[in-house]
Amino acid sequence: LEAFLKVKCTNFCSILKITDQSNQNITCNIFREKLEDHPKIFQIGDIVRMHRVKAQVFKDTISLVNAFGFSVVTFDGTVGGAVEPRTSSSYFHFDQEDRQRVEELRSWASSQALLPPVSASIPLSAVQPRSYFDLTCQVLAKAPIDSTCILLRVWDGTRCPHPLLKVVVEPNVTEGPSSFSREKENLIANILVYDNHVDCARQLKVRTHQQT
Repeated sequence: LEAFLKVKCTNFCSILKITDQSNQNITCNIFREKLEDHPKIFQIGDIVRMHRVKAQVFKDTISLVNAFGFSVVTFDGTVGGAVEPRTSSSYFHFDQEDRQRVEELRSWASSQALLPPVSASIPLSAVQPRSYFDLTCQVLAKAPIDSTCILLRVWDGTRCPHPLLKVVVEPNVTEGPSSFSREKENLIANILVYDNHVDCARQLKVRTHQQT
């Protein structure tokens, strides 16, 4: 999943980069008014099956865009993982042939080393811009931004060397301290959690005592 943004004040746009055994990389732009109608992608390497997309050419490059009647089903791309469809569609067809196709794509992707390697957790002090990483940290406070987004304020005792996102929320909606000492603020990272991950983030526990 390359990007996810709101456009024209009515639709959200998902921008996917997809490939298969043809080794062709194609961009797919999906415009839908409701977030739940977008692909439920949890990580790079997930598999998508899209119904009713059309191809278009711009500057000699082919891309895909959703058409009327569009629907999408997503699967975990991990070899050996459960083949469980993720979709908001009320009706969709999924048979043994589809299951076999998912398994074929999983095996092919793993043999091509397309998926990022599983990396050990790194501290905030080692974070690099525009990179994927695992972070083990402590939640100091959290606050809802809207129904599709929640803010987590976290730290791990190290300082990120790069500028961090600044987010302002009302103190009365914050669970945990609404402010910290200047010294501690320099060590805190603001993380915005979106969409299908919000429910999980809501269940995270905020530390109950403040460290000076």
